[in-house]
Amino acid sequence: MKRFRFLAVLLLACLLTISCSDDNGGSSGGSGVADTDPNLKTAPQQEAAQETEQAATAEATSTAATGSNNFCLIFKQTVQPCASCGIWFDSAELQVQSPSSNKPYKKYQRGNLLIKQSSGKVGRFQADLSPIPRGGISRATLYMKLNTHEGIANSDNSSVITVYDCSSGSQGAVVRTITAAQDIKGKGYSKANPNVPIDFTAYAKQVRGQ
Repeated sequence: MKRFRFLAVLLLACLLTISCSDDNGGSSGGSGVADTDPNLKTAPQQEAAQETEQAATAEATSTAATGSNNFCLIFKQTVQPCASCGIWFDSAELQVQSPSSNKPYKKYQRGNLLIKQSSGKVGRFQADLSPIPRGGISRATLYMKLNTHEGIANSDNSSVITVYDCSSGSQGAVVRTITAAQDIKGKGYSKANPNVPIDFTAYAKQVRGQ
């Protein structure tokens, strides 16, 4: 009888030990912490990056080379939510509307607009605004055409492209940001509807000296 009680107590002690071990994660096969990719930003990190870029945009055009006529932009992806989430524009065309003319000034560029943070791909667009009369800019829009095969990932709703001034010949201050959430996917643009218009009126006026 005593031996039976001893075995019962021993069995109960073993059961309690196993239960405590499972509660602490020591014998259940893992720490309970999900694996994460350190190269991908979480939602709060993406939001913080966007807020930082938007704050910088408020002061952007004040540092552009006023009156240089050099409309020069560098495009860098600063939030890349997935490994395949680069953005590829086949071409871009700047159209500048002027109150003194019925025909807009146009500058077309093909290529040089594959933008991907992980591979260091940077886009660039440049135009000479000297043919436009001073005070003659009412609106400047850069129409950027997504590649119809690999322009933007179907799942990409979080990418951020930061656009920098290069009117002085090197990368300068932030001009604005282009986001998948607000400027591309958010307005219905995709590989099936690829022509993305981006407003650069304030920047164009400054480099023209208006």
